[in-house]
Amino acid sequence: MTTIYRTTVTIAGARSAIERLITVVSGITTHPALQQALSAPVWGDAGALLAIDHRQSANLGERIAEAARKHRLQADVHSRPISPAATTVNVPDDVTELRYCIQGVDRITGCCGDFAYHEDFPFEAVTPVYAHLPELYQALTAAGWQHVGRLTENRFVRQPSPARPDISPEEARALRFDETAGLMEQLLKGLPIPAGHQAHFDRDYARRWNMRLSGAHGADISPVSSRPADSISSYIRRTPADEADARQYHAEIRVFLDRPRAVLWVDKGIPVKFQAKTLFEGDESFVYADNYKALFAVIEARVTRALHRGFAEDIFARQNGETNGISRNSVGLAPPRLMASECASPSA
Repeated sequence: MTTIYRTTVTIAGARSAIERLITVVSGITTHPALQQALSAPVWGDAGALLAIDHRQSANLGERIAEAARKHRLQADVHSRPISPAATTVNVPDDVTELRYCIQGVDRITGCCGDFAYHEDFPFEAVTPVYAHLPELYQALTAAGWQHVGRLTENRFVRQPSPARPDISPEEARALRFDETAGLMEQLLKGLPIPAGHQAHFDRDYARRWNMRLSGAHGADISPVSSRPADSISSYIRRTPADEADARQYHAEIRVFLDRPRAVLWVDKGIPVKFQAKTLFEGDESFVYADNYKALFAVIEARVTRALHRGFAEDIFARQNGETNGISRNSVGLAPPRLMASECASPSA
């Protein structure tokens, strides 16, 4: 297997002098890797940097450095071997996230196609270069990686290794689901659910939705997708529904199974035509933690705080006799157990 080398040449000096040097060297070299590096220098305040990828330990950098010294320019040369052309998904254990590109050019082999790379080494493929994206997905999934985010986000994260080596990835996924589902049920019991609202979490449906690749479980749930879901969600909704009630709340707590992270929505108002408003401030909707127990503790604090902001608005409106936008059956006021002193400030 041929080893690929990367040589970087840093040239210090005036830009005009470096441009003359590049012109001279370009006119006398025939090496394609050197010609490519000379055609795309990276300019800085103090000079330029040339990056040369070549298939043998040639002294290409020294050729440029020698020419630079003849032009009275200072040049430093560094060369290191980089990964050979990937034939499998081979990523160091400490790397937990990869990017991928579609129809990009691998800087190591020069091949064009779909491949994954580490963000610290852009466009240096750590997977084979595939002609079709589904082949890349299949290879990464088989190697223990999972796509996260929207389809337009080019990120894969490494799935956590099972704590017990004797269980399969499907069993490990089921254990992770049971942990997060149990924490979700505990969370809903402790939240201050508004009067006239109910919290909803269908554990059986969530299990089928998340386990459908392990066999027949939930095969009827989503006929348009062959990938399992990567999250579970619970909801707070007005019961019964009333689209005319401007004081109602609606919330979703979505927790992801790839790593401890969540996205939250807590809104108040008529849930159509963008008439509702969020009760979160800043980036409170996005939650990250080191483990799921810590994640749910943060979720409980943020959702409770957001609901209290809405309760404070209701109490203020009631004290001032406001009725605009309130239906005859409005139920969006604070629960009886929540005292007005606890809702003194919406920003609390």
